[in-house]
Amino acid sequence: MKKLQLMVLTLSFLVAPMSALANDENQAAPDSQYKNWELIANKDGLKTFQRDTDQGIVGFRGETVMDATLEQIATVLADMPSRKKWMDEVVEAKRIRMSSIFDRVEYNHTAVPWPFQNRDFVYSAKVDVNTKEKTMVITMQSVEAAEMPSQDGIVRGQMHLSRYYLKAIEGGKKTFVTAEIIVDPKGAIPKWIVRLKQKKWPRNTLSGLARYIANNKIDVPKEFQVFGK
Repeated sequence: MKKLQLMVLTLSFLVAPMSALANDENQAAPDSQYKNWELIANKDGLKTFQRDTDQGIVGFRGETVMDATLEQIATVLADMPSRKKWMDEVVEAKRIRMSSIFDRVEYNHTAVPWPFQNRDFVYSAKVDVNTKEKTMVITMQSVEAAEMPSQDGIVRGQMHLSRYYLKAIEGGKKTFVTAEIIVDPKGAIPKWIVRLKQKKWPRNTLSGLARYIANNKIDVPKEFQVFGK
């Protein structure tokens, strides 16, 4: 009987955190284009969520508040040379073409642990601005680009609809930032490795972005100076 009680008590401790986690479902901010996000981490002011997708892969989302203006963050997100300094696991990043700073096609080459091949992505980055709500949304999705064909030794992955969401708060002195990624790396990487790697991406990337802005002078281009004071 004592052994049975001990087992029940042990199970209750194991189940309790899962129940608490389940109650945090859908706690992602209403800006999300997706539903049923599950909170999996909340540390140092940065939350991480995950969700199953219709594509059979797991999407991840990070959200935080940064001590930076929306314009500064948007500038860094659009700056390809600096990307290796703050984005998680980036080997190479470059712009393929640009109709305007609000409509770009970009390339990211991402490191993958041995013995698997690295991945790369070609995707559009479209920026939508709402001056009334003081928000900016950068939507990203894989596209074909003849200028950047697949390369030997690198697997071309697919980026499903992903995005950054920025909202100016506290009179524009700070910014609420989210990053959502739904990426299929393709190839023969076991799903558990993909999930383990990608679940770290929102935290590492948003933390890196905040550090980079804090330690560098950001010159905001006039195109992003759309919100006034």
